[in-house]
Amino acid sequence: MVSHSDGMAPDTRATGGLFGRLKRMVAGESFFQNTWRAPAGGGEVTLAPSLPGDMVSLPVGKDDFLLASGAYLASEMTVSMDAAWGGAKGFFGGGGLVLLRISGPGKLLACSYGAIFERRLSRG
Repeated sequence: MVSHSDGMAPDTRATGGLFGRLKRMVAGESFFQNTWRAPAGGGEVTLAPSLPGDMVSLPVGKDDFLLASGAYLASEMTVSMDAAWGGAKGFFGGGGLVLLRISGPGKLLACSYGAIFERRLSRG
């Protein structure tokens, strides 16, 4: 979070049960999560990644996303996070042994250290 308008209130909680919080930590994310509440007139929160690079808004729907450690920035309340085993392919591919699985309907903000280039791949 970089800034917020007057009246915005953060609610910091350790959500997802103890096992869920520990899995998020293993995946490189925080034990705690912030939920921002706007006043009746609305409000604004400005976000930025901790390292220089790109941000992308991704629609999460029927397909899950697997993110490397540190790539999660924010999401809508309907999106859920869980740790996923990246295995040798994830480790040698640079993603890490444990990845963050993002699922559920909603929007996700992801970030990277450096540029993000979109590539459409066919099956297989």
